[in-house]
Amino acid sequence: MSVILRLRNIFLGLLLGLSALWALCVMLLPGVLQQQVHNYGQKLGYEISVTSVSIAPLRLQGAVEGLLIRPAETAAAVHADDLLKVGRLNIDLDFWPLLAGRLGIAEVSFESPEIVLSKASASDKYWNWERFLTALAGPESSEPSTLKVSVDRVQLKDARLVIRQGRRQDAFGPFSLTVSGYRNQGEDGQVGGLDTRYRVNLGKVVLPVPQEAGAAPANVVLEEVTLAGDAHQKANQNYQIDLIVGLKTGQIRTSWDIDPNGATINGQFDLDQVPLAPWMALIPSRQPLEALSGNLGGSIRLQKDGRKTRIEAALSLADVAIRVAGAKDTLMGWSKAAMTGLALELSGDSKSASILGIADVDIMKPVLQFEMGEDRVSNLARLFRAPAASTGESGAHVGDISTAPAMRYDIRAIRLKQGQVHFADHSIRPEFVVDVNSLNGNLLGISNAPNRYATLALDGRVGRVGSLRGRGQIAFANPRENHDVTLLFRNIPLRSTNPYVMTFAGYQIDDGSIDADLRYVTRAGKLEGKNRFVIRQIRLGAEAPDYQGARLPLGLAVALLEDSSGMIDVNIPVQGDVNDPEFGVGHLVWQAVKTVLNNVVTAPFRVLGTILGIENMDAVVFIPGESGLSPNEQDKLDKIAAALAKRPGSRIVVHGTYDPEADKSELARATVDQAILKAGAIAIDSGDPLPVPNMSDPSIQAAVKTAYAAQIGRLRLGQRLLTLADTPERYQQLRQEMIDNLALGEAQLKQLAAERAGVVQRRLQGAGPEMAQRVLIGDAETVRADSNGVAIRIDIERVE
Repeated sequence: MSVILRLRNIFLGLLLGLSALWALCVMLLPGVLQQQVHNYGQKLGYEISVTSVSIAPLRLQGAVEGLLIRPAETAAAVHADDLLKVGRLNIDLDFWPLLAGRLGIAEVSFESPEIVLSKASASDKYWNWERFLTALAGPESSEPSTLKVSVDRVQLKDARLVIRQGRRQDAFGPFSLTVSGYRNQGEDGQVGGLDTRYRVNLGKVVLPVPQEAGAAPANVVLEEVTLAGDAHQKANQNYQIDLIVGLKTGQIRTSWDIDPNGATINGQFDLDQVPLAPWMALIPSRQPLEALSGNLGGSIRLQKDGRKTRIEAALSLADVAIRVAGAKDTLMGWSKAAMTGLALELSGDSKSASILGIADVDIMKPVLQFEMGEDRVSNLARLFRAPAASTGESGAHVGDISTAPAMRYDIRAIRLKQGQVHFADHSIRPEFVVDVNSLNGNLLGISNAPNRYATLALDGRVGRVGSLRGRGQIAFANPRENHDVTLLFRNIPLRSTNPYVMTFAGYQIDDGSIDADLRYVTRAGKLEGKNRFVIRQIRLGAEAPDYQGARLPLGLAVALLEDSSGMIDVNIPVQGDVNDPEFGVGHLVWQAVKTVLNNVVTAPFRVLGTILGIENMDAVVFIPGESGLSPNEQDKLDKIAAALAKRPGSRIVVHGTYDPEADKSELARATVDQAILKAGAIAIDSGDPLPVPNMSDPSIQAAVKTAYAAQIGRLRLGQRLLTLADTPERYQQLRQEMIDNLALGEAQLKQLAAERAGVVQRRLQGAGPEMAQRVLIGDAETVRADSNGVAIRIDIERVE
């Protein structure tokens, strides 16, 4: 009986003890815990508060309502953001690990947590959580804890993350997070390690992309995002972390080896069918772009050692089709692009340049839509051109290469296979459209190192029958200088150029083809271009209706430039300064072509000189007052005649010319000299150079007297002979008096012009009988003589 009473007393004692413990835990301990948490927060300089605490001691469960962590009032003026808000925190302890001296937690769950990561400004060095964790860690203990901790499961439900930096705020969530099997022991059982698995269900993730002021907001939107993996660490060794990022389609596998102190980091990324579309918002274009298709694959390896970081990669991007948002047509795309041997070294030092190296880039079946808008700005320039620079920056010199690049790059080869470019020019009417197909090429040795050149080789088909070939070298150290590029176009149908000819010249072309050899060389910012155009069997059509500009003389140009085989071969050089803000190769070439065409009318001798390869042949000139040609001028006419003989579609109208002032005085001199020479029985054929009479020759002296008597009179001659000494100067004086006494009018000047025209006509007709009907004489015209003489004028006409 005594045993039963003793057991009853023990049972009642235990029951009373447990009841007292339960009462203590349920009634007293929550308030104590609330106060202790508050005191601990004040010690850290933070306000840590809870709305309520509930404990179920028999089930080893606890719950906290309304957990809040934020800076204390003393720090709130600078760091006023809350760090953490939790609607409800549940903790379930595991009984059996406690018996073994371990802290075992079955589950920790956070319901509706809101985590705020903030900085007062972009210049602030620390985030709010960095400050809090530093305060939480306190001074480092000389004796590390030996308590073994295990957590079977940690859950975040309906979590939200807010990131604030100054006035900017980005919010993410709701999302869920599950961490399972956490232990602060390594696989060897030593405390201080880590062994855990985790899974995060982020759902839809919206990542804002930084934009320029005034730009439309842009976001990277990822659907059905999950994170799963595990993390391990043996005591005092590196973290080993595996992470799988799952997307709606595709996934990213990563593996990390991280030094606990952050000194070294090694990471491996394996990309499998990662969709391109969500990442298009990262492209800094002026209009939003969207990817209709495209998947990224490959591997990336990251190595960080101290301040230096190295990234190695081999990537592929397949089945890409990109367009401007809302557009119907694809802007660009390719079937497959592969990049191998990528190595990026980031120096981490502002004084040293980072280095990018790529072995090969291969692009299969690239497609590009290149369009020129009505404002003469291309669609690509419109997408990526920067806003206009302020006036304070306009003085920067484009060609300045004194500043070393922030990154050095070296790419061994870029290769294109079976490419296609669709070109359309909407700035003209009708619009010009052409396709370049079967585009194959490579660019080798791309580098921005000084004195390095990349070599270009490119071949393609233009339209149905034309071809394109490109060769040359390009200096990437300064993209606007030190290039030497040649482009060869063959058998391009002239009908395809009708939009340009109609817009700028006012005519249509019915038939013909053109070859073009274009070479552009830049040295120290100066461009020298050599353009050779060979046009075959051109046939002009009707004039363009409603043309508003000045029609270029295409018909005359064809008649003059086309030879007997129907070919036009002309060279047009151009020059320019690539540092000029208004510089444009196309503008230079077009201006040069217009100059050649207009010169057919305004400067035909210059055009003929271009055909014959004679520089600075601007005119055929006569000595004032004379109708004879010098040997040099005769040689010019002989060459012109030979060239015209091969161009049966043109004829020349020669206009005799005279200068009313220079020719009048010099014609009087020439008339007197001719009279003197004739009186001296010295015959000078018309058109021959006129010599100056030698006044020391007795026969010329006698001729002067004869001419003087015939023009002024014998009486006056007798008087002058009595008053002037018999010396050569006497006869020079008599010659000058005859010149001064000679009265010439417009009729004599026109006669001189007619004689000059006749001389030119006979010289040109001497090239052959076919020239007899192709050199005509027009009306006389007045001109102004220059230092070279009096220039003859010609018109070039088509032979109908």
